Amino acid sequence: MPVVLERPRNVQMMRDSSFYGLKAAKQHKKAKQLPWVDVSDDDDKEKRNGIKRKHSSSHNHHDHSQNGQNGHKHKKRRRSSQHSDSPHLNGVSDEAGPSRQSTPHTNGMNSGSISAKAKAIQEQRRQLPIAQGRDALIDEIKNNDVTVLLGETGSGKTTQVPQYILESGIARNGMIAVTQPRRVAATSLAQRVALEQSVPVGGLVGYAVRFDEKHSAKTRIKYLTDGMIVRELMSDPLLSNYSVVIVDEAHERTLRTDLLIANLKSIQKQRNPSPNDKGKGKADSSNPLKVVIMSATLDAEKFSKFYYNAKIVYIKGRQHPVKIYHSVESQLDYTDAAMRAFFQIHTDQPPGDVLIFLPGQEDIESLQKSIQLFANQLPVDTPAVLTCTMFAAQDNSQNSKAFNPTPPNTRKCILATNIAETSITIPGIKYVIDTGKCKEKQYLARSAGGGFDTLLTRDITKSSATWNDRAIVFLLEEAYSSMAVSGDPEILRCSLTSSILNLKCLGQNLEDIDLMDKPDFESSK
Repeated sequence: MPVVLERPRNVQMMRDSSFYGLKAAKQHKKAKQLPWVDVSDDDDKEKRNGIKRKHSSSHNHHDHSQNGQNGHKHKKRRRSSQHSDSPHLNGVSDEAGPSRQSTPHTNGMNSGSISAKAKAIQEQRRQLPIAQGRDALIDEIKNNDVTVLLGETGSGKTTQVPQYILESGIARNGMIAVTQPRRVAATSLAQRVALEQSVPVGGLVGYAVRFDEKHSAKTRIKYLTDGMIVRELMSDPLLSNYSVVIVDEAHERTLRTDLLIANLKSIQKQRNPSPNDKGKGKADSSNPLKVVIMSATLDAEKFSKFYYNAKIVYIKGRQHPVKIYHSVESQLDYTDAAMRAFFQIHTDQPPGDVLIFLPGQEDIESLQKSIQLFANQLPVDTPAVLTCTMFAAQDNSQNSKAFNPTPPNTRKCILATNIAETSITIPGIKYVIDTGKCKEKQYLARSAGGGFDTLLTRDITKSSATWNDRAIVFLLEEAYSSMAVSGDPEILRCSLTSSILNLKCLGQNLEDIDLMDKPDFESSK
């Protein structure tokens, strides 16, 4: 067991019966908080609740007609519900929610205003939980080829760690790569870090996602999807342009992330001399590669073991009380239940934006239409409703509208898949409605041979069930307690055909690669 100074805290659950049809979770004492950062010894092993949410499974019970319009002979609204059509957000917050700004560079502002804004941004950085342990974290990364960083959601790790590495001079001989499973996270994070560095995107800070790249010869910090860096391996098998590779959201265990982690282990053997190899010409000591594996869930032990018992560093997140409400009965129609829950919040609860997690695009578009229809029928004195959507197939400029400031006398309702679950923080969120469902890629084999990938709707797992502020969970409390801790990694449930072909381009065979989890090679043939 490791020497633990800071245990990841339990979500604080409070009793509250103000939501009709829901029962509040039992109250738990908050875990004792000790010094912010913890480092396990070499032979020992061992989320700030930002606004990215993770889920929980199944359904909820609400009465929209009674609660959403209770006591009103409602007149037709003149101020109708709105789609989000405000300008694209250029500056996106780090994991600390309130720090998100709407524009990184404002033309027409005087120098005093710009200076004040820059100072405010730097103050926000200093207030992040990770800032308290900056020096200790840098020392660990300097002294170890691989560092496993377990950071609570909202600690600021995704935006701050690359900047700390840049400022410390660790990456003198190359760029700092920060990989993300999703495009919207890679682009929005690059925008935020560029804002914090007071530079335009594409200069010191850039990004690369499918069909969209902004980087140059001056780029030192590069956010990119795991698929893009795996593609770079084909032209540069040793990733010689990088001094540090940060694998963020590693706990999601996407297929490309697992392949990247395996290749990084192999690359380090070629680029980093071991103590016994130094001076023997067995590795290029002039350009070693450092790897930082970052996770927001308690699976750091497995990554550490895979990298020869690498050090594990713990970072705590912000401490916010969380009120969780479970369904008192199962909700077969989770989109209808989500709509009822939203309007109950909208009419009965204090101001604050709402984030609703749904499995896929079809559910999102259907619920958006329903919310707009009912919002138009609310009394005139009820605040307006602004709906925004976030899903993978949607254009990035549309996804980014969720980050824009909410207009006065308006409640923003963000309908999202799990792309809003990690890495990014949406400002202003006070309530989370979780249907407890998500879509997961699954390989279906045919009895006659072969097969195909498909998307299946399933219950979420505990590893993705973390919320902030008030969370409504459409799941019976008993079902939540018994849900799976985590799902299978993609490499165990998806088709490996494209990965096998990509590896062939690198001169590799999937069977020969040192993977964290070995797939069934026969079923992939």
